[in-house]
Amino acid sequence: MGAGRSRGCAQGGARRAAGQPAAFAPEGRRRAQAPFRPLGDELARLQHGARYLAAEFQGSQAALSHVPERRDGRRAPRPARARDIQLRAHRAGAAGLRLALALLAALALPAWGEGLKSWTGGSTPALELTDTEGKLHRLSDYRGSAVLVNFWATWCEPCREEMPSIEALRVAMKGKPFVVLAVNVGESARVARDFAGTMTLGFPLLLDRDSRTTKAWGARILPASFVVGPDGRIRYSYLGALDWASPDVRAAIERLVR
Repeated sequence: MGAGRSRGCAQGGARRAAGQPAAFAPEGRRRAQAPFRPLGDELARLQHGARYLAAEFQGSQAALSHVPERRDGRRAPRPARARDIQLRAHRAGAAGLRLALALLAALALPAWGEGLKSWTGGSTPALELTDTEGKLHRLSDYRGSAVLVNFWATWCEPCREEMPSIEALRVAMKGKPFVVLAVNVGESARVARDFAGTMTLGFPLLLDRDSRTTKAWGARILPASFVVGPDGRIRYSYLGALDWASPDVRAAIERLVR
């Protein structure tokens, strides 16, 4: 038993020297790893707490205290073990992740008062998708009209919040060559239809089940919107929620169809 314990200590020391965490706790029991917690709809809630998270991040940094040396009453003080250093690194990494999520959420917060951005990203990707009723829509079918292509999902709170303003823009542009194509990302027709039943929408909901079209259009966050001119070229874009019923946004689109 003494020899086995010596070998175990030697192996543990080798792992510590190599910078690897020990496989067993001092009592000889395997250490339980912290479970992964899926974000789910929490990401949407983060989109309304970006400023809070950014402020909290400052407190998280201050809370990273030094792990003191251990004393067991029998040995001389020894440096913090690899697992202690790993714990400190984990806390620092978690704080950095929280800041990144805060910044990402800030991008998706409703940007009321901001305007469309002129497009400088190159040619217009193809778009050919069916809607919730099975009808096929091609972007090329709408040549001669301005088209708002909006990428969204039901779990995206800013997406849901801007939908009424998109419908308001559609109504305001009635009688003019203007079309809205709302592309649902990664969800089923039933989910999209159920969402549509919660409000009055006069435009089709297209389905991008495998997200290929979303990626081709460079929609890095949701919502993401692109305004295509009558000539089929993207003229404006916006990443995040926007007040589509604002006079400035409407005027920019009206200039495309004069």
